[in-house]
Amino acid sequence: MALKPAQDALGTHNDIVVALARYRAAAEADPRAWFAVGWLTARLRHTAAESCRTLRHVDEAAAFW
Repeated sequence: MALKPAQDALGTHNDIVVALARYRAAAEADPRAWFAVGWLTARLRHTAAESCRTLRHVDEAAAFW
């Protein structure tokens, strides 16, 4: 069960990374996208830290076999 939180955290982080790239590209045509770029950039550090925290729990978990 240690994998589920790690998968969720990594999935969220990946979603932020993908969205950030898309909003940066969109900002070329629509300056309003810069708001999303700022918000996503601020979230990136949090999601990276959460991913690291959950991965440590995976590393510390007992093998299931």
